[in-house]
Amino acid sequence: MGQKKLNSLLREFYRRKTAHGYTLAELMVAVLLLATLVVSLYAGISTGFAYTAMVREELRAT
Repeated sequence: MGQKKLNSLLREFYRRKTAHGYTLAELMVAVLLLATLVVSLYAGISTGFAYTAMVREELRAT
């Protein structure tokens, strides 16, 4: 590997290493994914409790 190529790679690595924070687009995608996860988890738990209540009522009726 040539010296120029190596210097270029080292400069790029250092530049990426020293950059702090995320862009607005990255944060929006992260928030969207987190919100989707929370809504899905809530829906699953809610459905589970509703199903459990329905089964208990059916067992009590027999």
